[in-house]
Formats: sequence, structure tokens, C-alpha cells
Amino acid sequence: MKSMFYKEQILAQLPPGLYRDDKDTLNHKEVAVYGKLLDQLQTETNQLEAEVIVETASLEGLRAMELFLGIPTDLNKPVVQRRSVIIGRLRGNATVTKALIKAVADSYDRGTVQVTENFDQYTFRVKFIDTLGIPSNLEDLKQAIEEIKPAHLRALYEFSYFLIKEIHGVMTINELISQPLHKFAGGGSDA
Repeated sequence: MKSMFYKEQILAQLPPGLYRDDKDTLNHKEVAVYGKLLDQLQTETNQLEAEVIVETASLEGLRAMELFLGIPTDLNKPVVQRRSVIIGRLRGNATVTKALIKAVADSYDRGTVQVTENFDQYTFRVKFIDTLGIPSNLEDLKQAIEEIKPAHLRALYEFSYFLIKEIHGVMTINELISQPLHKFAGGGSDA
């Protein structure tokens, strides 16, 4: 593997007359060693950068983030859900607004989420528009919302399911059979 830091680049950084003009320095093995060390440093810097970004962090990086944020590590959860919990917690460290609640909910669900406030009843509703059924990590979302919402407000959750008009005369029996039960009202959470 050729070094990213070529001899010429390294030597160009040296003051003129001291080493740069010395013909022995141009062939000196130390320059090649420094180049390899700089390559190693660049590789480690790239790896560290990847570890501090939630979407690219390794399992060890996720574990460190969970520890830092006070999130219990659950190795049985899919990595996507663990990342969602971390992102939700990071987004939740601000003044609570409708937009913040939506941002936290969006981090747990891949579809469209709508948040509606009802101040008269001290509630707000999180409605899952695109996701059919109950999201698989709903309990994580509920916990995240509970941690950021004002204590006097109650969170309500509304889910979307197949409607008869979306099935009758539209889906074949085979298409209907292939749909998971959680997409039907009362079908449970098998997502």
C-alpha cells in the first residue's frame, strides 16, 4: 500500500536548507516511517470520527453513547432500534415543543408522524400516518416522550391500520395472507 503522505509532501514542510536540500534526506527511511505513521493517524482519526456519529458507530461506540446518555444497553434490541433511542435522547435535550416531540417520534418511526396538541385536556396525540400497526419499538418511544414531555401533559398514541376499503376488491387473497397481523386492528405487535 502506497503511503498517502508522500516523501515530497513531508519534505515540503521542512525548512529550506536544513533537510529539504539535503540529497541524503530525500532517500532517508525516516521519511517513509513518518509517512506510514501519518497514514495510521489518519486511519485512526477516520475511525474515531465514525464512532461519534450515531449512524456509523460500531456496537462498542453505541454502548459508549448509551452509557454517556444514561440509556440501559439492551443487546437483544436490533441495532436500528438502539440507534433510534440514542438519536431520540439527543434530540430530546432541548425545550419541549411540538416540533421537538415530532422530531423525537420521527427518530423512532421511519414513516410520517403527526403531533397534535389539545391544551384544554392537557394532552397531545402522536399519530403514526405511514406506519401500519404498532411500531416495534413503541415502548422505547413512549419512554423517550415521557422523559422529555412536561409532567402535566399526557401523551396519547394513534395508529393506522388497514381499512376495509383498502382490502376489499383491492387485494388478492394471497396478498392479504402475506400481510403481517400487526397491520390489522387488534392484530398485535408482531413487527
